[in-house]
Amino acid sequence: MKTFLPHPVEKAVLRLFEDLATPISLKVAILWRYGEWDQLAAMRLGPEHYLEAERYWRDSVAVNLVRKLKELPTSHDRKAVAEKNFLLAEEQCFRTNLRLLPYLSPGLPGTELGVCAFIERARKIATKILGPCPSLVEGRHGKGATYGDRGAYTTVPHKMSSEPTITPDAWPYHFQWMGTLWSKAVAVTGKGPSYVPGNRFTTVPKDSEKDRGIAVEPSINIFYQLGYGRVIRQRLRTAGIDLRSGQETHKQVACEASITGRLATMDLSNASDTICSNLVKLLLPAAWAEALQDLRSKKTLFR
Repeated sequence: MKTFLPHPVEKAVLRLFEDLATPISLKVAILWRYGEWDQLAAMRLGPEHYLEAERYWRDSVAVNLVRKLKELPTSHDRKAVAEKNFLLAEEQCFRTNLRLLPYLSPGLPGTELGVCAFIERARKIATKILGPCPSLVEGRHGKGATYGDRGAYTTVPHKMSSEPTITPDAWPYHFQWMGTLWSKAVAVTGKGPSYVPGNRFTTVPKDSEKDRGIAVEPSINIFYQLGYGRVIRQRLRTAGIDLRSGQETHKQVACEASITGRLATMDLSNASDTICSNLVKLLLPAAWAEALQDLRSKKTLFR
């Protein structure tokens, strides 16, 4: 049977399944040989069904090696799945925004005193860490695409010479932008900022069943989003939270937890996509929430 991988690679993969030597790994090998790609992509494991850590590890290697292989020739429309997941997350944010709406005005019907007190404590912590919100920040370009810059044309020189894009709510940052070297470089080309309604939706490969959805922001919006992001990281670092070393710290804590059993980790589905706007308004100081609200896109364009 002709497969999608070079023969030496496929041979090594099948040999790995055999060396793992469990019923699950051998099942994966059989399904692979018969080209049952959809069945392979749908396989899942639950640690609650295992008594031995090594056995679970061996089965996980076999199953996840295949499931996370984005080249697996399944019948799934991966872009459509990504779009569906994005819309489901938006629907969840809408419902959560409605549930949190009364708490924006404490004391209204539908609020609970205990929840109000908890929100107030959380906001005080956030206020202490973040401090005053700067009215001016030093923006910067990101590495990836923007609303108007895509494909191979996403380098900083390309962004410095292409037509900038910005959302209507971010109009105050248009004036800040006019004082940058970026603005002067664009002026030489005779171009000026273009107002767009929001970001645009696109996808990148993720695994064998779905793509990863991405909302690509207008260039001026993301320029200042990254500027505020830098300030937030600096303020967090003064409070002992260093996001640069966070991955290594979490790795060490997870290792300790697996040995002692005192801690556990949670892997939340669509965690970043389900942070709703009312939650941000409730937890952050008003000036910070307003700045982030002005810079975020309120609409998403599907093409």
